[in-house]
Amino acid sequence: MSLKASINQQRKYEVDLKSEQTLIDNQHFSYKLTTLDEHRFHLLLEHRTYNVEVVKADYSRKDFLLKINGKQVSVHLQDRFDQLIEAMGMQEDESMADKEIHAPMPGLILQVHVQEGDEVAQGDPLLTLEAMKMENLLKSPSDGKVSRIEVKNGQGVEKSQLLIVLE
Repeated sequence: MSLKASINQQRKYEVDLKSEQTLIDNQHFSYKLTTLDEHRFHLLLEHRTYNVEVVKADYSRKDFLLKINGKQVSVHLQDRFDQLIEAMGMQEDESMADKEIHAPMPGLILQVHVQEGDEVAQGDPLLTLEAMKMENLLKSPSDGKVSRIEVKNGQGVEKSQLLIVLE
């Protein structure tokens, strides 16, 4: 799998994930990653150790905020489809993207935190999705009003399934 990674909206890398090796900008990248808990990891890279914490993860936009040895780092990923859409100038309208909340991955709705008609601010919790044994809090991407809730507590959802619509 080939990705583009943007670090702190400045440095850009080409990442090629293969089953037997990882390449970054066509250079072999050898590492060992150990999971400590659902949000914390230990990374061993070229005889140096790093403590990595996932502070925030927006899987649908592939945006992540990490804390590496106490320093915050933002990471944005683009897969080959994102790169193709960008090259064709067909990026999603951001105003519309902020109005529909879709499941970033298959999972189970543990709790819906809002009701139809509720006013929400950017960052307010909308629902909790359990996926891959992790609880993921999906937050409002913008200010708005909840116009439709398409799921309920205990419901299984598929990747990209519409969950909530904001006005």
